[in-house]
This record gives sequence, structure tokens and C-alpha cells, in this order.
Amino acid sequence: LESDLRLVEIGQSATATFTSIPGAEFDGRIEHSHLTIEPETRALTFIAHFENPGHVLKPGMSGLVTIRVGLAEQA
Repeated sequence: LESDLRLVEIGQSATATFTSIPGAEFDGRIEHSHLTIEPETRALTFIAHFENPGHVLKPGMSGLVTIRVGLAEQA
């Protein structure tokens, strides 16, 4: 959602999973964000760096990225 853009920051932790590599999670960090949502796809474009032990991640792979955000309790 557009309201969630303010929660994405450079340096935040992220985790990537890929259906082609079942059960594996790859830890990374957000390096750059375009801070706009594509109207057609509702996707946020960003660049992240992920650890790639064994070099199993290849160019062009698609997966699911979860960005961890800290949410403060509001009264």
C-alpha cells in the first residue's frame, strides 16, 4: 500500500524465498528504493543484496521478499 512506503528504508533487513529452492531462506538488506508503487502491478521496486552461499541464486530468478519493519505501538 502507498501508506506503507514510509516504512521501507535503506539498510532494512529482508528475507527472500524461491519456489525453485524449497525450504531455503536468504538474508539480505535493502540498498536502494524507488519509493513509488507501479500502478499496473502495485509493486514497489527496490534493490537488495542477499547472501548467496553456494551460488544457488541466479540472475533472472523471481521469488518472494519479506521486508522486516519495526512498528511502534500507538495509543
